[in-house]
Amino acid sequence: MSDKKPSTTNSSNALQYHQIGHGMCAEVFASSTGIAFKKAHSAPIKHIEVRNDAFMHRKVCAAFARHKPQLIHVPAYLDLIESQDDWWWEEVGAQFPGSHLPEAKSKERRPVLVMEQIPFVCKEIRSTTLRLFCRPDLFQTSQRDAMNEDCLLRLYLGLRSSLEFTFSPFSKSFTLRNYPYSLEKIDLDPAEVALSNKLWFADAIAEGLAILHWGAWINARDVEFVLGSTPSPKDGSGQECGVSTIELERKLQKKQKISDITDGKSSPELREARTSVREVSSTRDPSPYKTIAGSGSACVWVLDFNQCEEITMDEEGCVKAAKAFWDNDPYFPRPFTKQDGDLWEYFVERYLHHSDNVLETESEDVQKLPKRFMVNVVEIGKARNAKESVLDGPPKYGLLAPKNK
Repeated sequence: MSDKKPSTTNSSNALQYHQIGHGMCAEVFASSTGIAFKKAHSAPIKHIEVRNDAFMHRKVCAAFARHKPQLIHVPAYLDLIESQDDWWWEEVGAQFPGSHLPEAKSKERRPVLVMEQIPFVCKEIRSTTLRLFCRPDLFQTSQRDAMNEDCLLRLYLGLRSSLEFTFSPFSKSFTLRNYPYSLEKIDLDPAEVALSNKLWFADAIAEGLAILHWGAWINARDVEFVLGSTPSPKDGSGQECGVSTIELERKLQKKQKISDITDGKSSPELREARTSVREVSSTRDPSPYKTIAGSGSACVWVLDFNQCEEITMDEEGCVKAAKAFWDNDPYFPRPFTKQDGDLWEYFVERYLHHSDNVLETESEDVQKLPKRFMVNVVEIGKARNAKESVLDGPPKYGLLAPKNK
């Protein structure tokens, strides 16, 4: 077999890549193969963040493979591309579209985290979300906007704002990308459905957070919990749909022999990373998310580990994780709220339950740490709330837990 590298750039079968999102750290691209590419922004500090994201992502995938969660998914880690990976940049990176972001010079080589793409929510969810929350004068334009097909819902169980803010007359557009699905929106469903959904979301997030803390030993700072679709099912041969094309790109990145590309084999680390993702979709109960996800195809995912740090299994680690809890966007239910106090108590109960499962073989002292974490969460929250400082307080805290309530 010749070692000459095949050319895909000028092929009629060349993959088409498009941007599916961007944030403070990176821009994310995807193709039809089910792979996402998180390309760092130009600033050197962002290069470091994407490398950290890759390191932490691998730790999380390994922890998920060990503990096999039933309610939460993590996208499989595939690779980290650096500037010296010439052939990847010539054959794959060169096909990325130009960026309109000033912080992202489109042709500049920067670290790229390669991972499984989280499947977007189905058309039914998108349509219902538009119908419920988009202003009538923006509905037709938003419905035709192809960018709104790239839809994940951010599960903000710690945020309850006014519906008047949702339908603000000052908005000039409506986007479904990373749409904030907060408590006042969940409560628009019939009471039983809304309660079922909130409990399911809280349980899934609690399970994910427990594994991040005590399985991966990281503080979970700035991670995201979103609603997407279930992973691709297996085809009739038992092979995961899309794995052969994922392996194709992965092996091309590593410059492996063409004979290995076409045999459909998965590397051991890829199989391990995807194990928990695939098992979850076959073992968990159908989605209770009735109104928007009537097909039962929705599930909760955790992603974005670029700001995570490792923690020690002691009181110092508990404090570090508790600070990260409040520094994050409001995915977690909050203490000190009358209207959602039961949701907070349920979240704590499920977090401790999942933590016990993760730590069942650890020492008695280590098994006490999840409770210490929760104590620190409450203490830090009280201290920040008392300071009345936007800089010291948790993000959007004033919208969800007014003082003296």
